[in-house]
Amino acid sequence: PLLNEVSLSKPDGVHFQEAGYDKIADLVTEKVQEKKDCPRILIIGDSISCGYRSLVNRKLSGKAVADGFGTSKAVDNPAFPLALNYLFAQQPQYDLILLNNGLHGWHLQEEQYQQQYHLLVREIQKKWPKAKLLLLLTTPVRDSNNLAYLDETNQRVIQRNQKVQAIAASEGLELVDLYS
Repeated sequence: PLLNEVSLSKPDGVHFQEAGYDKIADLVTEKVQEKKDCPRILIIGDSISCGYRSLVNRKLSGKAVADGFGTSKAVDNPAFPLALNYLFAQQPQYDLILLNNGLHGWHLQEEQYQQQYHLLVREIQKKWPKAKLLLLLTTPVRDSNNLAYLDETNQRVIQRNQKVQAIAASEGLELVDLYS
């Protein structure tokens, strides 16, 4: 489907839905009126990134502003590039982009995950070529019954983080370690 086939499902212009998919993403942009020249940051990720975006804005108040692009879509979901198109149409320039998408797409084998994640990285680089792109390692998955222990799925998180490290090395990108 083309971008013009995406229909807005809410009048706020933030939430939208494409036929056949659930909510594609939540895009939260900050209104910057007093500091139009301040650097803009884009945080792309899952619920973890949605949680720390407001903290980033508080810490950088007056120096930079962080927009959030939260999604539960896996890197192979065809709605992901549509959502990036939607975002690019609203905000064509960012100075810094943070990317994390490790806890979604459990249906993908690790090699498939790496291939699709790498395609996503290249798409982001193509859309925002002037932005510095940082890849974030995924947080550990803890046992919900005892947070002192790691869940059995955490082995896959470790493997995916290794794939992201390989992509960062091949593209000359920096990493942010949210795992340690």
